[in-house]
Amino acid sequence: MTSCTLTRTTKSVTCVRYHPCDTNYAVAACRDNSVVLVDIRTYRVIHSMRTGNLRFVGDNAKVAYSPDGEYVAAGGADGTIFLFRTAGGKLHSVLENANSSSRAVSMDVGMGIGSRAGARAEAGRLLAGHGAAVSAMAWGRDGLVSADQMGRVVLWQ
Repeated sequence: MTSCTLTRTTKSVTCVRYHPCDTNYAVAACRDNSVVLVDIRTYRVIHSMRTGNLRFVGDNAKVAYSPDGEYVAAGGADGTIFLFRTAGGKLHSVLENANSSSRAVSMDVGMGIGSRAGARAEAGRLLAGHGAAVSAMAWGRDGLVSADQMGRVVLWQ
């Protein structure tokens, strides 16, 4: 197994994900508030994705690929999620608050997502997006799901 040093980043990598359709590529969140797309065959940084508002906090930087690999989501310290296009590395959109096509659930931090006992969900009430740093993300067929440090889980559809 070989290791990769990302020479264009000035701080450590806190999260890395393989491309879902082409494992020659990976995306990484870096402590310098950048998201980098890397060709892991050559260790070359293809795109360094940044925006002035994207800030990571500590080792909680999270990234996720869309199922088709066309987008990368990066969760920020203020709860904002930034969507970048992998082709070109440009910012596509910003998810700040849940809207009418999003479902949000607030759960007790100590409970697992699959657990029903003690988990508190505010059913039928649309909640805003995140109010704290995004601490986890995954993207599936039904949309992007994200969680923040306060225990709020949001499904963005």
